Amino acid sequence: QPDPTELMRRKAVHFLQAERPDLAVGQLEQLLATDPEDDHGHYLMAHALAEQERHDEALHAIRAALALDADCAAYHRTHGRVQMELGHNTRAEKSMLSALELDPVDADNYRAYAFLMYKTGHLDKAQRLCEKGLELDPESGSLHALLSQIHGEEQRTSDSRASSDKVLQLDPDSAYSHATSAIDLFRRGHPYRARAAMREALRLDPTEEEYHEIFLGYDRVCRPIGVPAYWLHRLTERLPGRWMGLWAIAVGTFYIGPSLGLPERWLSWFAFGYLGVVIYSWIAEPLMRLWVRLLPPKF
Repeated sequence: QPDPTELMRRKAVHFLQAERPDLAVGQLEQLLATDPEDDHGHYLMAHALAEQERHDEALHAIRAALALDADCAAYHRTHGRVQMELGHNTRAEKSMLSALELDPVDADNYRAYAFLMYKTGHLDKAQRLCEKGLELDPESGSLHALLSQIHGEEQRTSDSRASSDKVLQLDPDSAYSHATSAIDLFRRGHPYRARAAMREALRLDPTEEEYHEIFLGYDRVCRPIGVPAYWLHRLTERLPGRWMGLWAIAVGTFYIGPSLGLPERWLSWFAFGYLGVVIYSWIAEPLMRLWVRLLPPKF
């Protein structure tokens, strides 16, 4: 017959895997009341609390685990993740480096450090860490997904697509895989296919709130009133200074156009067109919200 504390631990792990961290916390409170020096129990408690965004409490729990076993790479990695969520990026990096020092052949340590670098804008370093992690675990879907995001932000569309396709190939029945594909498709200029992929992610995991929010955002820009806003955003994203770049083009055309012999009528239409774009950019968002309210999306 299993030890009672081991039984509580197993139940806690089961609840965490079932995405019920609230129930896991109840089991772990009983476990730690019985054995307050169970370092793995404190580690699981940190995970359960972090899943509920109770990061200050999670930090206390993972520090308790580290106080009992300072040589566990997974504890340092989790400490780093909690510090990152609290915005303590320097402390988070120190913990990630400790995890790598203790276990340099665990791909999870590279993935955690890569995500920190990605979140803080160090994309080149994040990419190198992902690639190192994939050398150790070539079938890590989460590493391929992060690499897809990095490539996407660096405008390397073919690499981004290859990484997101790999995620889907590794686990075609996973909501996470379809969500990764959707994000990549949207970034690459395929909003309708992105919406379909995110709808599939929601079908596979209808409880994931983040997927609902992303789907609603994609659905809005797929409505007739939202499509121009999507392409206008993609255009301005590629201009130096974004909206200021568009304004500079307009002003330059007005000033230089006559000297280039452009017809006055053409310049007048250009002026009205630019004014229309500006007005549309102001009213597009409220119009999209109204449209969605009148015609709710179909999940």
